[in-house]
Amino acid sequence: MSFAEIIRPYDERHDVYLTLQQGFFSKGSKRADKNVQVDVEILGDDDNTIRKCIKPGIGEDNISSYTSLVHYHLSAPVFNETIKIEIPPKVMKTARVRFNFYHKSTIISSKLGKSEPFAVCHLRLMKNDDTAIADGLHELYVYNHKDMAKHPRRLAGLPDVVTGSLSGPVEFLHLRDTFSVTTRICSTKLTQDAGLHGLLNWHSNQGRLKDILKGVQSVSGNEIVKFMADTFNALFAIIEEKGEMYGEPVFEALVLIIGLLVVEKYENFRPVLDTYCEQHFSAASIHLFLVKRMKYVFEQVMIMDNTKRECDPQTISRTMKAAEFLFKFVMRSRYLYDQATQGKGNEQFVHNLQDLLRVTCNMMAKECPEGELVAPKAQAQAMQFLPQIFNLLLTTITVKSLSQIVADFLLNIKETKLRVYKSVFLAAVVSSELFAHKESRGIILPSILRHLQYHISQRDDVLARDDSLEKSLDILGNIIANLHAQPPASREDNVRVLVKEMLSVLLECFSELSRGKDKLHPKMGLCVANLMALTELMTPDHYLWLRKSFEIKEDLEEFVQTTFHTYSEIISFTQLYSYDWSFLKLQHNYVMLSAIKQLSRMLVEEFLGDSDTTTSVFFNSNLWDRFFMLAVDFCSQPSLQMENLTELQRNRVIDHYGDMIVTVSTLMLEKWRVLGNFQSRFIPGLIGPFLKVSLLPHPVLRKATIPVFFDMMEYEWKFKKNFHLMEIEMIDKLDLYVSEGMGDQTYRDLLQKMLTEKCKGHPMAEGGGTKFIESLAELLRRLLDYRAVPRGDEYRDLHMHVVFNLLNFYKSIGREEIYLRYIYRLAELHKASNNWVEAAFTLLLHAQLLQWSSSMLKAEGPYKRQSATDRKMALYNDIISYFKNGKLWECGIEQCKEIASQLESVTFDYEKLSQIHKTISGFYSSIIHEVRAEPIYFRVGFYGGFPPFFKNKVFIFRGHEFEKLQDFNARISASFPAAKFLKKLEAPGFDIIESQEQFIQSCCVEPLPESTLVKRFEGKQVKDEITRFYHTNHVKQFVLKRPFHHGKKDKANEYKTLHIEKTIYTTEYQFPGILRWFAVTDTDVNVINPVENGADLIQENIAQLQIIMNRVKADRQNTNPLTMKLNGTLDAAVQGGVANFDVFFTHEYLSEHPDYKVSIPRLKKLMEELGRICSDCVDLHREVCPEKMKALHERMEELLQQYLSKYGSNPYDPNPYLDVDLNEKRKRRLSSSRRREVIRNRPSSGSFERAQTVSGNSPIMERKTIEEEPPPVPEHRNRSQTDVHSLTSSSSNPSLQKNNDSSHDYDEPPPKLPTKQRRSSVTQSPTPPNVPVRATPPPVTGQNNDNPPTIPLRKINSRTPSGSPNRSRPTSFSSSGEGLEDGPRPPPRVTSVRRHGLERSTSSQGSRESLDQLDNTSPSGSGRTSPQKDSSDVNQQRSVKDLIEVMGGNDGGNTVPPPLPKKMNKQYSFQLKNGAPTDDSNT
Repeated sequence: MSFAEIIRPYDERHDVYLTLQQGFFSKGSKRADKNVQVDVEILGDDDNTIRKCIKPGIGEDNISSYTSLVHYHLSAPVFNETIKIEIPPKVMKTARVRFNFYHKSTIISSKLGKSEPFAVCHLRLMKNDDTAIADGLHELYVYNHKDMAKHPRRLAGLPDVVTGSLSGPVEFLHLRDTFSVTTRICSTKLTQDAGLHGLLNWHSNQGRLKDILKGVQSVSGNEIVKFMADTFNALFAIIEEKGEMYGEPVFEALVLIIGLLVVEKYENFRPVLDTYCEQHFSAASIHLFLVKRMKYVFEQVMIMDNTKRECDPQTISRTMKAAEFLFKFVMRSRYLYDQATQGKGNEQFVHNLQDLLRVTCNMMAKECPEGELVAPKAQAQAMQFLPQIFNLLLTTITVKSLSQIVADFLLNIKETKLRVYKSVFLAAVVSSELFAHKESRGIILPSILRHLQYHISQRDDVLARDDSLEKSLDILGNIIANLHAQPPASREDNVRVLVKEMLSVLLECFSELSRGKDKLHPKMGLCVANLMALTELMTPDHYLWLRKSFEIKEDLEEFVQTTFHTYSEIISFTQLYSYDWSFLKLQHNYVMLSAIKQLSRMLVEEFLGDSDTTTSVFFNSNLWDRFFMLAVDFCSQPSLQMENLTELQRNRVIDHYGDMIVTVSTLMLEKWRVLGNFQSRFIPGLIGPFLKVSLLPHPVLRKATIPVFFDMMEYEWKFKKNFHLMEIEMIDKLDLYVSEGMGDQTYRDLLQKMLTEKCKGHPMAEGGGTKFIESLAELLRRLLDYRAVPRGDEYRDLHMHVVFNLLNFYKSIGREEIYLRYIYRLAELHKASNNWVEAAFTLLLHAQLLQWSSSMLKAEGPYKRQSATDRKMALYNDIISYFKNGKLWECGIEQCKEIASQLESVTFDYEKLSQIHKTISGFYSSIIHEVRAEPIYFRVGFYGGFPPFFKNKVFIFRGHEFEKLQDFNARISASFPAAKFLKKLEAPGFDIIESQEQFIQSCCVEPLPESTLVKRFEGKQVKDEITRFYHTNHVKQFVLKRPFHHGKKDKANEYKTLHIEKTIYTTEYQFPGILRWFAVTDTDVNVINPVENGADLIQENIAQLQIIMNRVKADRQNTNPLTMKLNGTLDAAVQGGVANFDVFFTHEYLSEHPDYKVSIPRLKKLMEELGRICSDCVDLHREVCPEKMKALHERMEELLQQYLSKYGSNPYDPNPYLDVDLNEKRKRRLSSSRRREVIRNRPSSGSFERAQTVSGNSPIMERKTIEEEPPPVPEHRNRSQTDVHSLTSSSSNPSLQKNNDSSHDYDEPPPKLPTKQRRSSVTQSPTPPNVPVRATPPPVTGQNNDNPPTIPLRKINSRTPSGSPNRSRPTSFSSSGEGLEDGPRPPPRVTSVRRHGLERSTSSQGSRESLDQLDNTSPSGSGRTSPQKDSSDVNQQRSVKDLIEVMGGNDGGNTVPPPLPKKMNKQYSFQLKNGAPTDDSNT
């Protein structure tokens, strides 16, 4: 129902669309509204129906009459039915449409004939002025059909469309009825505009032609595009026939119509207008008229006074808008004219045309006063149309002439005016065919570059510059692309102009855009693209010409330095290129490489001078330094690293571009060697750049670069005799570059090898050169370890370790700045892991470096810039807070005291002093009252494929609170998920040590307290809460005890052959410290003989009794611990107690083991000491014993007298009691009466020597000699001298060969125990042989220097099956902490008697005390054979046990109580909840 988007000239179409809209019909005489139906027909000039002219729809045949739908009982039916009327234009002039309205009844009857319409109306399709009816809605008059039937032809003379006034008779109208229709005419034959109709028929209306031309101004564009060809033909005909008379109005009408067609609404019709101009235009004589009129209008533009202008400003604007097509009509008219006249008068036309163009150029030079609007608008329109006619003008005007006109046009344009239109004009000129000509390009290019240079380098208007900059860079890019498409010979001069005018401008533009590095400027990509494209155009001749173009050398120097800096910045801005723009990156690098080669030649030829001296007026260190930095940046680009490419990609890159890294690095090294004596100016400045290049994973590059470092070392040694500056720079840059992922182990080895080889024979090798090289290699090793640790919470401990290694290295070389950096890094790791104690000790390293001074310190870590005093105070406050979080109040007190001293004596800040004293008070209170878990320590060995800093090394770990071995192993497994745990504490073999798999060996160890810290509490009644801290803290020695039997085990008394392998590990640093683990630096392995073992057990029991006695003296309310411990010591009913050690005094035992004699005096002295301490405990128990415990107390007094009578301070002879053969003793037991008789007959006084006369000369008689003379030192055993192999094969030791036959009995299970005892027994675990031992003589005095931890005689269940010292044997270690590969090992043990892995309760003070008792139990033996007792003794003993059960059990003793009844179990559980002592086996 409408035209297509484009109506081509002479397209024919004539269609009329009519739509029935709606009507309003009254009821008339009917009760209800009518059922209205409309009948449509087309009538001719004789009122006859035109047949077959109505098309009801697409695909339907034409009909003569159209009948609408019937609307049932509606007074205002809406139809919306459209029909198409197809009649010729000539018939349409007299045709009209008639509408008949029928009422259709719902009654169907054959008697009813055809009904008559009740109303009728009509519509004329043409107006009286021969124009078609306007499109739109038309409301029609409705007439009464009955009245019209009387006068059939009367309807044709009545009005059809409702207007303001009715001109016809009213008696025929249905005044209350209305009807409306819509028409739409799509016709290229009939116009609906009267003005256009008059123009198209101007021949018949020449008398009013002037009015017709003025009336064209009111014609709509829709009508013009339908009759475009006819309209232009009419106008051009008027010009040809009536041009002199109607020249001005017809020109105005022409530019008006063209102006209507060039607006955006009719943009699709521009090709139609071009088609008309090329194919249908036929006016051959109008070109002179149009040139004359256009020149006249352009000249009017230059008149800035509107009062003096003869031309209407609106006409000027329309002419400038239509100028493009006016020129096209001119050129087409001239072409037709030349064809008709064979080119007559062409020179004159060309001259006139050039005059018109020069007027246009002059128009651009006019300065417009403020407020002038006509001229600027005309200038902008001129820049729009001129490029569009270049191709037309070239058909008449020569290239050179037109190029000069365009150049003049550009020169007349002001730089500051019309930015947008000027950019469009410049872009159009560059893309035109005129610019493609070599001759014209040389003329126009300088004028274009003048404007581009201004817009790219301007600084005044930033907002406007953003748009103009982008457009200017686009235009410049098009120019460079155009030159790339030209042959090299034809573009030579153009490239020179570009380089001269634009190269520096582009460099400055990039420098300005790159100032804000936080955000990449959106125009930077365009700038870089233009710079690279222009550089690619340059040949060596251009660089030579550019070099000569700088008359002042400083300008050339500035240009070269700016170029180097720009290239470095381009390389650094990686976000300029998308990830997949690999080809573009390579291409730009190749372009920069060619430029670097040419510019580096300028460096040597222009800016080096005499390299034999160190002074030159032309030498600029900054320029050369910028060159070397550019070379380093170029080689370090990730896109050029060949190892990141596949083999196919690598080969393709090398084929196209070569190895650009090798090329640039070679160039850099060449220039370094050329410097000669000037090299001294770049040390140490160039150490970092050369180091960065050498770290690249390129073997050839590394070998070529590393010798440069030797040159620098040589220079440092020559002039300074040290490497201090070079060391500082190398270490700083290595720390930076390796942390960023550069370097590897191969580089470390190559660096050390090459520098060492060059140092050989050089004087500086002895002067610190070798040491400096080794220091670099060590730093690289630690940095590579640091980088190798994966990031993640599960690897945080490993990260701490490598940071610790680096921290120690930087401390050793005095690099405080880097040292502090790693201190804060380690502290942050500790805080993230809640290692508050370690974080405090880490920060303490920094605090100890500071003085209480006012010197200002720079910001470091979380601390801002402040004075040294404020920094130290802030550090101490954080340290104290961390110690408080870690419950290490003792260490926090030390820092508080130092702060208090400063506040009290220096700053006199008493307010803060009061606060710090409150903190100290709180810490002291926390030590006494708050519960804290004692740290547990673990020995861990890492073997096999671990990182170098862990591989085949042993560490002591400080566990977390209440952490068990299995939990600790799980935590270690998180860091090393692929590691396997060794199930035995054997020294790993070579296959494990050198394996690629990872193996871990772990077990618990006990700390050995520092003797100096513990001795200060001797002889003083100090609370256990105070002393206990120093048993597990401030320690660096740890002991691992492993029992084994040497010789055949005596099932009746296993202590006869029970040896203890005591391994003492010494760590590098003290616990707690800045790590939770430290490496073992020394391992001392000793074997304790059975006598010394017994002495140690008694000594530990004495210490436990002393502790309990001190507790009871301080708190006399809770006596149960003293009762249980004292009773367990004096009446060890299950394991025999001290009586197990009587065998050590027999002549038979000492003759078999003469080396044990040296330990007998200590054992005897400790037995006496145990009697004295038991006597003091019994006296104290007598004072505090409740009434209901009196019977038990009397029993303990009786047992004490028996002990003192046997082991008291008076010498005695044990043989009357133990004179029977031990083998016979197993067969024949002494009766209880015989036992009492022997005791009764034992001498109660006399010298020790006299008491020995019963059994002869006993070895104990040597006591005086032993006391008077130094004890004999047993033969020191090494690994080849150990007695291990004597157990399984022949040995050189005759004293042990008699036990060879029984060597296989060491691994047999322990003897079955009674039910009570079996509950606490341990299972056997085989232990490996060949553990080296180092025997040391035990001290004779009562105080054990080794201070071994408690080893209870009562057997206790092993806590863990894997890694426990009770089920596997320790690894044999050298003094460095590493496992030994081979060698003899100590004999395997059968049963572990060492307490291990007991959980410690912290619920109450009483429970901790009971656990301490379990940790330090008194000796009692299970292998002792007790004499028979009579019934009275048995009853008496049972009554004592019942009394113990009533009091809550004998938890502190060594006897295992019988099972409790259910009622007693409930009572015992109640005691546990209320802090009563508990038995470790039950917990």
